[in-house]
Amino acid sequence: LVGSTTLVVCRELNSKVFRAPADVERTLGLPVVANVARVPNTSLHPDRLLKLIRKRPALQTAYRGLLSDVWLAAASGAGSARGKTIGVMGVEAGAGATTIAAALALVASESCGFETTLVDAHAENPALSRHFRLNGAPGLMELANGDATHAECIQRPAGGGLQLVSSSSAYRQQQRLDLDPKCISAALSHFQESSDLVIVDLPPAVSADRAVGLSHHLDFVLLVVQAEKTDVGLAERIARRLGGGTRPMVGVVLNQSQRHVPGWLDRMLGLG
Repeated sequence: LVGSTTLVVCRELNSKVFRAPADVERTLGLPVVANVARVPNTSLHPDRLLKLIRKRPALQTAYRGLLSDVWLAAASGAGSARGKTIGVMGVEAGAGATTIAAALALVASESCGFETTLVDAHAENPALSRHFRLNGAPGLMELANGDATHAECIQRPAGGGLQLVSSSSAYRQQQRLDLDPKCISAALSHFQESSDLVIVDLPPAVSADRAVGLSHHLDFVLLVVQAEKTDVGLAERIARRLGGGTRPMVGVVLNQSQRHVPGWLDRMLGLG
């Protein structure tokens, strides 16, 4: 028993992945604005996701707190009547950035009453477009190319006030958003006139997709790391690159975190 406990403690202390918010803040030097616990068998379907958030006050509190951080950061910046843009980016594929973006948009629209536009900029893997079952209307690619108007690109889910913009009309085909980030940013600017918040689901930071460069043209960036999966060294490199941009980092979301030992043992060992 003593030997097993010692081995577990040594593995925790020498872990190369993030396990707790303290690990993220100590390593990256960025605040953890939300610690989202792992929820087994969660679907990205908007109705199920919203029901899950309503059933779990802790989840709703986490997303409301995140929105509060965004609003406070916006208030400290230059005054503007335009809505704010926030990009949600995972360090790597599978970190859960798309789910975080969808949940954040749903809470902002349904619970907080914000006029919210959710944009799928991840053309290579347009999970948002698929799970919200968007039709073949023009999307961000057509908008940035000048082939469609903003009004033509807006779609609304049944019974919801959230505005959605797909990656493209052909989002079912795997592709990349190979456009100048400045063009994409200019295309998004119109949504700021009619929305309090424009949330952009970006490709993972390790992707070669040029839409990653869009992060430097948004008002804020939210970085998502997956607990016990995201490599610490990789996250450090990504955080340094994002920190060198002209836009402030809101912070980090630690996604799918789990508690393997009681809280009192975490505190005693200094792991939590």
